[in-house]
Amino acid sequence: MAIKWLVSDLDGTLLTHDRRPHPQAKAAIHAALNAGLTVVLASGRAAQSIDLFAAELEVVGPLIASNGVVVLSAEREVIRAARIPQEAVEIAFNYCRENQLQLTAYTPEGPRFVFPSKWGQVYASRVNIPVIEISSWEEFVQLHHYKLMVTDAPENIPARRADLEPQMAHLPIFTTESEPEYLEFLPANADKGTGLQCLAERYGVDREEVAAIGDYLNDLTMLEWCGLSGAVANAHPEVKNIAKVTVASNEEGGFAEFVNRFVLQP
Repeated sequence: MAIKWLVSDLDGTLLTHDRRPHPQAKAAIHAALNAGLTVVLASGRAAQSIDLFAAELEVVGPLIASNGVVVLSAEREVIRAARIPQEAVEIAFNYCRENQLQLTAYTPEGPRFVFPSKWGQVYASRVNIPVIEISSWEEFVQLHHYKLMVTDAPENIPARRADLEPQMAHLPIFTTESEPEYLEFLPANADKGTGLQCLAERYGVDREEVAAIGDYLNDLTMLEWCGLSGAVANAHPEVKNIAKVTVASNEEGGFAEFVNRFVLQP
């Protein structure tokens, strides 16, 4: 079955370490578009941030934002926009306040900070849209929370996950990690895999007609669902284990290699 959709993660996959598209990426995308494929960007980033890359790369297809919590059509109609349970928000807020950790909420208006720290500064330097600081619980609790992200040193993330997951075990929550410093809490059944499935059903595309590439744990469900899955050489070992093909790293143009070698010439 011929590939109709090309789906790509951004950070660590299509983007290089400086958070910019690899020089070969745009040409590969145009080759896919000229072949009649639809290109879908799927990222943990907020939709506002993804759209800036979409404009730069001249991609006009649907998108999957906030790790699948938000799914938008090519015309930016909201197909899905799930919400974190309020109790999970309270648990994460109290834990981060007690441990002086950075907490970021993803909202319809974009990312919002609580407890600014050095890790918050790292995060802010990586995104290409403004991040607004929220100073009080009263203000924070009134937000519409798409997802929550705890940011800490990579060596501390396993312990943070071990602390928080049991507290949320009774709630409809999906936990994932999108980068070594990012621990994310999403609504249950709202991840990149279900987001991609939701989009494909809307447009009448079969999973075997979808090719996707990624690099980190938040990409696992997407790569498990699609027909042709790819991993860049710098990907997490679990991602490379499930991907059908592994290409060069994000620094070496692995995304373009995936498109040119496997998507356009299966």
